[in-house]
Amino acid sequence: EQKARSPAPVSTTAPTAAEVESARSLLLAGFSRQVSQPAGVAEAWLDVDTFKSPRPSTLSTLIRGLGPADVQRVAARLFKDAPVATVVEAAVVTADFAGR
Repeated sequence: EQKARSPAPVSTTAPTAAEVESARSLLLAGFSRQVSQPAGVAEAWLDVDTFKSPRPSTLSTLIRGLGPADVQRVAARLFKDAPVATVVEAAVVTADFAGR
């Protein structure tokens, strides 16, 4: 029997410094892997040209400068008036109503 799962809660407080540091480390590691390959460097420069993204040489510095308040500010902008959706698994609903 499958049980319905609750979605992960959205935090209303800023992340801790440790959470930001962990995320920053993962992001920097991924970026380093990307630009260590010729195709990754080309992609990074295409992003500069196409999306007016920061230059690859400055992106690491920008990532290192992010803090908990920055994450909270962006989250507030993204989720402030976002509509809420409920997702239901058909198998769970069918099992719940099968005996009725």
